Parts: sequence; structure tokens; C-alpha cells
Amino acid sequence: MHKLVSIIIVNWNGKKETLAFLESLGCTDYPNYEIIVVDNASTDGSVYAIKKRFPKVRIARSRKNLGYGPGLNFGMRRSKAEYVVGLVNDMITFQPGWLSEAVRVAETDEKIGMVASIWVRSDDHSRIQQRVHLKLGGVSEKMMELFGGEFFGFGMIERGQKIPDYLPDMMDIRWGNGLMRRKIIKNIGMYDEKLFMNYEGNDLGYRLRKAGYRVVLATKSRLQHEGGVSIRKMEEVF
Repeated sequence: MHKLVSIIIVNWNGKKETLAFLESLGCTDYPNYEIIVVDNASTDGSVYAIKKRFPKVRIARSRKNLGYGPGLNFGMRRSKAEYVVGLVNDMITFQPGWLSEAVRVAETDEKIGMVASIWVRSDDHSRIQQRVHLKLGGVSEKMMELFGGEFFGFGMIERGQKIPDYLPDMMDIRWGNGLMRRKIIKNIGMYDEKLFMNYEGNDLGYRLRKAGYRVVLATKSRLQHEGGVSIRKMEEVF
């Protein structure tokens, strides 16, 4: 039996990007998932457009712009699925098996707390787009302690590098891009509500690992990310 997965997307005045995202998501071959769009008080007609074009999508409306991490929390509180996955709405291409592969990896070990997908470059799908911070044992653990959960510069796979066949455990996942078990998140806490946007995945990955769970990357689960859209949206707020 395929376990239910809630795919949570946060939208703020991103009608064009969110509609394209939902269209692309339609290729997903996993047979048991729902989509929850958290709308952060958009004024561009996003809610009407989503309801009209994708009537099966659940929409959770906030009266204010919560930000990204708190927005994901808003959506997770409305989910009863065993797994949840948070994604940014400027993903533009999904491979059909991206979710099936993420769930498959998660099911191999109860100690896996989060499974990330590879973000590939639009011009070369064999190369990675996002930086990946890797676990380096005691040294990296100490660095994480010193920097309060943020970790940069060590054990990193850089953007543009060839995607390896195997990756050791990760330190963190940016942008909440990960499949998670709801029961684990319920136990350790959701995304930090003080983090409006950026570093929420770093913080949650750190807390997962501190609680004894693994944070892993499913290299056969691949997404194409446009990049920069969410950052530009954040600049409009500030």
C-alpha cells in the first residue's frame, strides 16, 4: 500500500509560477499524494486561478504573509498524511519518478528523517544545481555546535558538479526541499517560525540529526529549479 504524501507549496503573489509548478507536477507517477497550496495573502488572483484550473488542489489561506518556513508549517498543520514534502513554487520540471524514489529511500530506514531530491541544472541534467553540505563526522558536528546550526565551507558539493552515484549523509537541506515523516516532525518541532525565509532547512536538518535521525539525498529523485524567483519575491517584502 502506498502511503499518503502531502506536497506543500507556499505561494505569495506567484500566480504564474505556481500554475506552471502545478502543471509540471501532474507528471508525478506516485499513486497516493495530495497537494496543499499555502497562500500567503496574495493579491494577484492566485487563489481564484488555482481553484479554477486545479480544483482538486487544497488551498490553505493565510490572512498575512507568513514567509516560507512558517508557511510550510501552516500547511503541515492541515495535513494528515504520513509523509510531507515542502517545495518552492519555482520548480519547473518534475521527473515522473521523483516522489516514488524519495518515498522508496525513506522506507529503507526508520532513522531517515528527511529525504531530499537533486536539483538539476536546466542546461545539463547530469549536473547538480544546489550546494550540498555533507556530514564529515566529529569535525563537522563540532562546527555545527559552534555556529549554532549553520554550517558553511566544509564537506560541500558545489553547484555544477557532476551528480555522484552515492552520497553520504547530508548536513542540511535548504528551502525545505525534503520528504519528511510527520510523526518525526511532530516530535522534534517544525520549521523555526522566526525564520521568515532562508536557512529554515539548515536549522531543521540540524535538529533532525541532533535527535539521531539521518538526512539523505536521493540522487535518482530529480527536479529542475528555475532559481532566483523566491529570492526576488523576498526582496519585494523587505
